[in-house]
Amino acid sequence: MKRLLIPVLLSLSLQAFAAVSIEQYHSHDFEFRASVAGNPFDVEMTAEFSGPGSLRLRVPAFYDGNGIWKVRFSPTHAGEWSMKTVSSVPELNAKTESSIQCTPNRHPAIHGGLKVDPAHPHHFIYEDGILPAGL
Repeated sequence: MKRLLIPVLLSLSLQAFAAVSIEQYHSHDFEFRASVAGNPFDVEMTAEFSGPGSLRLRVPAFYDGNGIWKVRFSPTHAGEWSMKTVSSVPELNAKTESSIQCTPNRHPAIHGGLKVDPAHPHHFIYEDGILPAGL
């Protein structure tokens, strides 16, 4: 029985430290639980993401019901990211994820968000520099 128990415990402990892997421009939901008095929609919570080349993104959380708040994150650059939450609710504050790995985007139809084309300020481009079709 001990021989079986050790590999199972080792497997569980390795899963607890496994990095979150997200493809570039794809989204991942980070979930947090808390019980609060009053209206849960009044709770303010954000997540601060730090990425490659000193990138910093602040993403608002949203209440998803049943005591669950979610942060939906879509990394803009491949590489290592980390996250830390900010909230006045202690159960939602200072939660961290230190190993978020953004891998290159493999889907040919996903190009990131729209932004103003710096070369043509009256036009849009996707985050990866591709021109949107039909615009």
